[in-house]
Amino acid sequence: MFRVQCQAFLGLLKASLISTCRNPSSLVFGFLFPLVFILVFGVMGEHPTKLNVGVISPGPTGNAVMHALGESKAIRLLTLLPVTKMSAELKAGRIAALVSVRFSESGKASVQLITSSAAPEQGEIVRQIVGGLVTKVNFSTAKITPVVGFKSAEVVGRPFKSIDFVLPGQLGFALLTTAVFGTSFLFIMLRQTLVMKRFFTTPVSRFTILAAEGGSRLIFGIFQTALMLFIGVGFLGFTVIDGGITVLSMMVLSILGLTVFMGLGFIIASVASDEKAIPPLANLFTMPQFLLAGTFIPIEVFPNWLQPVSAALPLTYLNDAFRKVAFEGAGLWQVWPQIGILLLFGVVFYAIAVRVFRWE
Repeated sequence: MFRVQCQAFLGLLKASLISTCRNPSSLVFGFLFPLVFILVFGVMGEHPTKLNVGVISPGPTGNAVMHALGESKAIRLLTLLPVTKMSAELKAGRIAALVSVRFSESGKASVQLITSSAAPEQGEIVRQIVGGLVTKVNFSTAKITPVVGFKSAEVVGRPFKSIDFVLPGQLGFALLTTAVFGTSFLFIMLRQTLVMKRFFTTPVSRFTILAAEGGSRLIFGIFQTALMLFIGVGFLGFTVIDGGITVLSMMVLSILGLTVFMGLGFIIASVASDEKAIPPLANLFTMPQFLLAGTFIPIEVFPNWLQPVSAALPLTYLNDAFRKVAFEGAGLWQVWPQIGILLLFGVVFYAIAVRVFRWE
């Protein structure tokens, strides 16, 4: 009997994997979309955006003020646009400020800065930068000895790149969609095509069916994780601080996340009347996590009233565990709070699934 169950398990596992790989939706949502987001946000984030500042009047050629502004790494000077065009862009918030430098007959420079209420944060940043540069030029030109000395030091650190935030979030969401959509669509299809009834005429146990289908999702998810890590580490500079140990830890977390999220897939497969009902039900659970679980935006920047909602989403803890393991070098035993909360969600999901799951 055990041999029969093993043969059935391997056969069902192979068939499920082939079906998943032939399903365009699985490939698009499991691989293509996450990889596109990783490439777009990962690459885009590595090039810091400069603030655009339009130049109305640059003053005499080579003056110290314009030279200092041109050397700033945070400002991009726009000198070729008409003044009317720059004024319109300023009012629309697409230019941070307008600057003009004029000199009196005595040779004294005057710097005028115009900002807009359409982009107050950018205007304030430019105001501070220009004010600091003007002060620096004044000191260097007047040969004044500063009364207060100032020294600074720099410690060696590890930069937290955009890809270090984006990839774990996209990986977590890819695993979520694979588990929820893959599991729910599969069991709806098995019921509607009466394949499930045919299973019941064979010696194959229900546990073997569940184990085979769950195993295929786990194998598919491991390939997802491996491919994203390969592209992230090999081409985009994603940080895996402890190399192979970090990769192995992320694989373990991926398996844990998939297992927990499959419980949610079982619930949706039981509640949905047919395959048309799956997308709205699944999106009801996945879209809030896509937006609020730290997938694209750090939870800390959300309003205080919204952060408890993020804390109630299981994907939040998987994403957090991924980032701590990859960038901070935390071991699995050091992210036990995140793992514990994920396991708690898993217990809840499977407890509900046991009560509502329908085989026929």
